[in-house]
Order: sequence, then C-alpha cells, then structure tokens
Amino acid sequence: MSKKKITVMCIMFFLAIVLILYFVFIFRLPLHETRPIGTSISSGSFRELSGSYRLDCEGNVELIETNDGNHVLYFSNVLIDSALTNIYMSDKTSFNSQLEDFGTNVDLGPIPTTSGSFSVSIPDNVDVSIYNTVLIANSLSKSIICYARLT
Repeated sequence: MSKKKITVMCIMFFLAIVLILYFVFIFRLPLHETRPIGTSISSGSFRELSGSYRLDCEGNVELIETNDGNHVLYFSNVLIDSALTNIYMSDKTSFNSQLEDFGTNVDLGPIPTTSGSFSVSIPDNVDVSIYNTVLIANSLSKSIICYARLT
C-alpha cells in the first residue's frame, strides 16, 4: 500500500471516531442500563406541569435501595425534550409553573442522557425519606421541565 492510501485511511478512521464521539456526547445517544438489584422504595411517572400545553418529558423513575445499602434513582424509558438539564429531588409534591420554587431539594447533577434507561446515585449524606418528588429542570434558568411524584 502506498503512503497516500495509508494517510487517507488514517484520516477517514479519525473522522469516523470524531463523528461517533460527537453523536454520543452531543446528542446523548440513548442508554439502556439494566435496573440495579435492590428493593424498590417508591416510584412514579413523569408528568407535565399543571396548565402546561405540552409534555416535555416522559418515562418512569424508581427509588431503589441497593443490596449494599446505597440509594439510586433508576430512570426507565425516559425521553426528555430539553438540553442542559439537571436532576433534583424535592420535598414538594406538585408544581404549577416552570419557575416555581423547588422547595427543600438536592441537586443530583446533570442528566446523563435524554433518552433510554439509566441510574443516578444518591449521595450517602442525603436522607431520602424527606424527598418525595424527582424534578427535571434546566440547569441554567432553574425552570422545571417535568416532575415525578414518588409513591
């Protein structure tokens, strides 16, 4: 093989890797993580805000105590129509507007993907018994996209 062909093949390979990484990290391709092993404490389905004209996200969330005593939120069949979103746990049970106060809350960080199934660990210092709602909110404006009441 000539040096020119090898160079072209290397460039094509490099561009293919860049393209794959672009789609994985920019578009957050769906994750399909299996449910963690443990006991279900509570669960809920995402719902639109009262008076909202469209549903910005859908799916289910489950609070699980794993066999090693840790807590995780397992999100299944999630589809979120928004970027720059964080996950919060709140002590409030319902929300009426996107700019409503979150109540007592804990920020669990950015959502790992906008579709699929995935888990998010809850820090050990968080008392899960006081939080009964999971929020998906814009991390910059703090506007609520949707929420799930855990029952």
